[in-house]
Amino acid sequence: MLTRNFVLAWLITLFSFGNFYLLLATLPLYIVEIDAGEAQIGLIMSVFALTAVPLRILVGREADVWGRRRLILVGCLVMLASSLLYTWAGSMFSLLAVRILHGAGWAAFGTAAAALAADVMPPQRRGEGMGYYGMSMNMAMAVGPVTGIFILRSLDFTYLFLIAGAVAALSVLCAALVIEPKDHSPQQRGPLFEVPELFPSVLLGMLALTYGPIVSFLPLSP
Repeated sequence: MLTRNFVLAWLITLFSFGNFYLLLATLPLYIVEIDAGEAQIGLIMSVFALTAVPLRILVGREADVWGRRRLILVGCLVMLASSLLYTWAGSMFSLLAVRILHGAGWAAFGTAAAALAADVMPPQRRGEGMGYYGMSMNMAMAVGPVTGIFILRSLDFTYLFLIAGAVAALSVLCAALVIEPKDHSPQQRGPLFEVPELFPSVLLGMLALTYGPIVSFLPLSP
């Protein structure tokens, strides 16, 4: 199970989630600096997910047609570019544009990387494998926000965005090393929705609703 592609998928997810969580707790503070109100903060933070959620549905089908490596690499490159563009975004509208771009990259990498990890898991060990794979997200969730706040207190937003870009660059490097599975062959696009997947999707969505607002607005508390 611990094959080259699985390890690379694990590292790609660690670095990409690290990039995401570095900015999740700190970007609201940047939005305040450009004189945006709470409503604007909520909009700018949520447009990331509003972009990523519908795109992930489409990317999931394309990963079966075009392959995992291509979508992972494109997604990681987009996340790298987005991280660097935050240094340029000094208004609400430019931040919205960068967040939309960032969400698109997130959708591409996240879906394809999970599919790549699942490709190498023996069916009888799939639960165990997903547990190992999920550790990468949990580690980034534990370390990313506090690291972002530490960087911001020690340096400034420019360095924060550059460091986030460097973390994203590590995911690009790992993505470039991925080998497309030899047994992967283009498949026909399936339906957009499958009924058995609706319950876990709704469940995860409800959990995210409790986490996202807290992390987004907690840094703004006195």
